[in-house]
Amino acid sequence: LYQGGVPMTPTIRVVEIPSWDAQACFGTHVKNTRDVGAIKIVNVERIADGVVRFEFVAGTALADYVGQVENKLKSVAKALGVGVEEIDKRVEGLVKQMRDAENVLRSYRALYEDMLVKQILSESETFNNLKLYVLKPPIQDEEVVRKAVIKAIEAEPKLILVILSPRQNRTYVEISLGKESEKKVDAREIVKLLSNRVPVRAGGKRDHVTGVIEVEIRSAENAVREAIQSLLST
Repeated sequence: LYQGGVPMTPTIRVVEIPSWDAQACFGTHVKNTRDVGAIKIVNVERIADGVVRFEFVAGTALADYVGQVENKLKSVAKALGVGVEEIDKRVEGLVKQMRDAENVLRSYRALYEDMLVKQILSESETFNNLKLYVLKPPIQDEEVVRKAVIKAIEAEPKLILVILSPRQNRTYVEISLGKESEKKVDAREIVKLLSNRVPVRAGGKRDHVTGVIEVEIRSAENAVREAIQSLLST
């Protein structure tokens, strides 16, 4: 065996810190850590039960490490538009602004959710004693739309709710059924009838399907309405 081009001795060296630990080691060792110079621990990681790995730089490598850190701090300071000594205060201010913005956004999303629910319930059409609404969300916020759909379906069990969202030249489609509409309609049957009119890839279960219609949103909406109306008229 060789290390750095130098033949290694067959003797395994064991380094022991009395009452602490003993490990086999082929690394370079000094008689006293003063010979190493400065040491900087850069990472501590638990790699197994009772085993913790320390990563550090020392000696001449420490100067290179400090230089890299200083360059990163200068880049951050430049991006923030402040001096290096002001980075901490600037970051604190940005964190506060972010939290304030999150609170404002949360309020707006709640308002948007309520608006969607009211819109769905007030503007739904009646077909064969069921309700139909085709929702084209003006703001593509999937989490809010999902919550609004759940609330609307719970508030109106007879509802057939179709969500259409543009995806380039295609249209994302989602069909959800309330408990009463589910007894009379199968969402998978709607997809089957829809596929007779436009190319569509969708799947799911009786009360909920999702997929993609391979046409732009206006044509997709017309095809969806025709499919549902033909199903409800039978």
